[in-house]
Amino acid sequence: YNALKAGNVTFNGIKVNNQYQNGTSTKKVYDQTFNQVKGNTAAMINFKVAPKKVSLEQVKDVYGAHYQYQPSLTEKQTDETNGLYGYTVGKGHITFHVTNGYVDHVAVS
Repeated sequence: YNALKAGNVTFNGIKVNNQYQNGTSTKKVYDQTFNQVKGNTAAMINFKVAPKKVSLEQVKDVYGAHYQYQPSLTEKQTDETNGLYGYTVGKGHITFHVTNGYVDHVAVS
């Protein structure tokens, strides 16, 4: 949260911030996928989260109730335990993909 707020998010030596518009190249490092990569900067990173390790409630405890919600496009929507929860933090953005009340993917830009 603090790194995102300060605009200083780095994964495996690659600084991530949506201000970097470097074209269309993609780079995969371990289980992380970087988009719009140039040198040691990228506009976005996407990575998986271990199953049932981070709950939606834990996300809301850290990031708060001021999120942008988008229902799942692939699941029948019965409540808000599935979908995308996006937060703007400082000049950055983080989106949590939630399935059955747990985070399974995260995107940071």
